[in-house]
Amino acid sequence: MTVSFADVNESTPHYEEIIAAAEAGIFSGSTTNYFHGERELRREEAAAIFVRSFDFTGGTLSSSFTDIEGRPFAEEIMALCEAGIIEGVNEAEFAPEQTVTRREFALMLSRALEAAH
Repeated sequence: MTVSFADVNESTPHYEEIIAAAEAGIFSGSTTNYFHGERELRREEAAAIFVRSFDFTGGTLSSSFTDIEGRPFAEEIMALCEAGIIEGVNEAEFAPEQTVTRREFALMLSRALEAAH
């Protein structure tokens, strides 16, 4: 499968890696077919990336988070919560649109790697 984004071409830094990740199903573009490589990563997007990268399944637990209902990655968020990879910012909120910090990303990565082995 060949993937392309309107804002990614062969002169884009990390072009081959971006396309490889997209072709592997890890990254997808926006509904307008843009990658948005300079935009910060949101917590819900990070959840989707980890689910796709590590094949986490689940997401059937009813959520106590009041802010994920109807979100595009609600199932992915719940799958990672069930697996113990990610947590909410408090008991009632996940903050799906909040930027994921490097610290949070490192913690998720460490937990995902541990769960995968």
